Amino acid sequence: MGRKSLSIAQSLLPLAQRSAYDRFMQVQLSHPERLVEVKGPKRVKELLRDLNLVAEAHLVIRRDELVTEDELLRDEDMVEVRPVISGG
Repeated sequence: MGRKSLSIAQSLLPLAQRSAYDRFMQVQLSHPERLVEVKGPKRVKELLRDLNLVAEAHLVIRRDELVTEDELLRDEDMVEVRPVISGG
């Protein structure tokens, strides 16, 4: 899987402006599957808003645990955002 960079509401610095000391939160997304880097810290609800995702339709997972909308995510975090899928 290739790595893609996105400009997410000015959270993601262009690669040319980064220094070796810049750290970014790693965010794994699906549909389509991709990895983006986002500058933190920010709350889960802010991350989802910046990614143009509906909070009620997505789960955010950090270290194999679900996190709530009000939890603070930091640059050193690796998170996964999954869509909520239901069926009957």
